[in-house]
Parts: sequence; C-alpha cells; structure tokens
Amino acid sequence: MVSLSRGDDSLVLAPKHGGTIVGWTRRGTHMLRRPSPEAVLLGHPGAMGCFPLIPYCNRIAYRRFNWAGQTHELSANFGDRPHAIHGVGWQRPWQVEDVSPDSATFSLHHDASGDSASSWPFAFLARLNKELSESGEFVASEGLGLPDQAKVVRGRKNGAPVTDGVFPEAKEFLLGYWIVDVETPERAYEIAARLSTGPGPGGAELSMPIEVRQIMSRRTGELP
Repeated sequence: MVSLSRGDDSLVLAPKHGGTIVGWTRRGTHMLRRPSPEAVLLGHPGAMGCFPLIPYCNRIAYRRFNWAGQTHELSANFGDRPHAIHGVGWQRPWQVEDVSPDSATFSLHHDASGDSASSWPFAFLARLNKELSESGEFVASEGLGLPDQAKVVRGRKNGAPVTDGVFPEAKEFLLGYWIVDVETPERAYEIAARLSTGPGPGGAELSMPIEVRQIMSRRTGELP
C-alpha cells in the first residue's frame, strides 16, 4: 500500500492490486466508495474505492470486436459473464515508479504476446499519476471510443438525425481530451508538451501531436 497526504486529504493506493485507489478521505470523510475490510485484505480491486479502466471502459459485447478488417476475440475476465469488462489494468499489478509524500506514479506495460494477447491484442504502456494538488488547473479528461464506433450525425430540417460512418480506415482520430483551467496560453502549451511526451512501447518517450484550443464562452470574451 502507498499512502499520500496533503492538508485535509489522504489517499491510499494499492499498486499490486490493479493500481487501485483503496480510499480517499477529506477531513475523515470518505470521498469515494468505502472499501470493505475483505476487499483490502484479499486485494479485490472491484470492491475498493476506484480502479483504472485501461485500455477500455464498460464492456466489449461478447468479448469480440472488429478493428481494421480483423476480428479479435478476448478471453473472459469477469467470472462467467459473457462480456469483457473494464480492460486489463484493474487486474494486473502496476510498477511503482516514484513516490513522494503527496504524489505517486505507477506504470503498467502490456506486451500483447503469448497469453496476454487474448486479454487485449494491442501493446501499450500506461502511466498512472496520483497527486494531491492544490493548483486547481485540472478540470476533466476522458478517453474516447475507437473510430469503428464513431458516427457523424447531421440533423434534417425536421429534426430527424442523419448518420454517416463508420470510418475504421482513418489515419488520424481523436483519442481523448483534457480540459484544464489555466491563466495563460503558455501554461496550456506547457501541459500539452508534457502529455505529448508520454511513454510509448518499451517506455520510450513519444512525441504525439496535441491540439490546444480554448473553450469558447462569454467568460473568455470570445462570445458576445
């Protein structure tokens, strides 16, 4: 277990049990689901406070999906349920890279070879950072579905939707987004640069293109 604290906040993490957040408390109040003693003792990520959903969230129906013209079948990962649930990250031990009194960084490398390929057919290296930060810059981040799940929707004059797609052969697609609340564009660029150099296969730094845009609102002065 790894324990972090800053001010009124305390966080307990379990890297060996799926990189889970065992519990987060603020002034003694549980901010997430309260873990059961059995979950902590036996290391059951699904019954702890929160766990990482990597490389996908929710379910893949009947453990089967198509990508780039190829059908992939996944192994069962949730008892006798017919679907694959919440990826593989919550069921694997994570490596501890760095720990300080108020932050921790864990990583998980999936090489998609041998038996691992049946749980997820594509290699990835994930890095999970948990920090009790007072900067207030982070607002939200989410990963998005794959291109073969995407539809382009337009509305007719009568309001009825018209759909187009999917586009599985697209060379570029939106993987996800981050929303940050910063004082200057330069600070946004600095954060984007850090995201761009995230780890790739083998731990090597990437140089992914990150597009930075301002959210248009009256508060920004961009709209009347």
